[in-house]
Amino acid sequence: MKKMISCLAILTLLVSTVSCGSTESGATTKNLTSSKKTTAVTTTTSVTSKDNKITTTAANKKSDNIKSENKGNSTSTGAAKLGNSIFGGYVTDDTTVKKTADANSETLLTIPDGTQIGVFESGIDGWFMTDFKDTVGYIPANNVKEITPYDPALGGDNVLGGSVTKDVNLMSGIHSYATSLITIPNGTQVNYYLLPSDANWCVVNYQYNVGYVESKYIKAIENYDMTGESSIAKHSGDDFLGTWSVGRIYITIAKSGEGYEASVKWSSSAAESTNWTYSCEFNGEYLDSTNGLCVDSICDENGNESATVRYTNGCAHFRLNDNGNLIWEELRDNIVGDDTELMKIS
Repeated sequence: MKKMISCLAILTLLVSTVSCGSTESGATTKNLTSSKKTTAVTTTTSVTSKDNKITTTAANKKSDNIKSENKGNSTSTGAAKLGNSIFGGYVTDDTTVKKTADANSETLLTIPDGTQIGVFESGIDGWFMTDFKDTVGYIPANNVKEITPYDPALGGDNVLGGSVTKDVNLMSGIHSYATSLITIPNGTQVNYYLLPSDANWCVVNYQYNVGYVESKYIKAIENYDMTGESSIAKHSGDDFLGTWSVGRIYITIAKSGEGYEASVKWSSSAAESTNWTYSCEFNGEYLDSTNGLCVDSICDENGNESATVRYTNGCAHFRLNDNGNLIWEELRDNIVGDDTELMKIS
């Protein structure tokens, strides 16, 4: 009996052991399945992660582009730097220069209506840059008009004829970024056009170049033939030096500082004469004066001379004609003109 009980106990133990083994085997199978599912999920997650990475990279690139654009835009906090120069222009209204390309940005200064400025690229639609009064900033493009040099060859009532009074550079513009196109020699006759937006400058046509010259270096010439190309004057100021005479008129022209002085003596008799003294400038075609002194002189029988000043605001032109003779045009009293030629005697 004891032997039977022992056998039953052993069998029970064996059955229990087999049962435990089956449970562990089942658990192992379940774990493998679970592991397979987990691997599949992990793979899917990896793909999703890859996709997300691509999306994020694109987003980052877009973000970088925005940052790059903003670097020169209104969100920039750094010091503004000028882009390439575009043209010379002027503002069409009182225009504020902004620190950044934003109407709400800090105002650096205001450019008065009609002021000429240098215009530079900003890289931002609707905005230009400028360096007005050494202040670099942004201005609305709608407030700027380009200054296009007027070509005198096109004709028009505003075209004038003149000559330059010194060697001058014909400039591409009137600002610091302008370059010299060519040098115009002293005395050269040119066609020019007064710049309506700035009386200090005019547009000049010289040897097929159109550019800017300061107005103070151009002297107007009356009755100037503007049909041809600009040319070099036929004479220089020194060609007028010497003494010239016709009848009882004697004119002596000499250098005086940077200009010339013309002394005229017109004798009506041995005892009476009228004398003019002119300070002149050579304008490229003739000697011009607007401050002539006129004095009447009389000598009595004893040789004593008395003088009476008639006026101090005389004006005259001295020019050389095609024959090389001197023409004295007395413009205040109009007493001499083209019909009076003086020949050089010394």
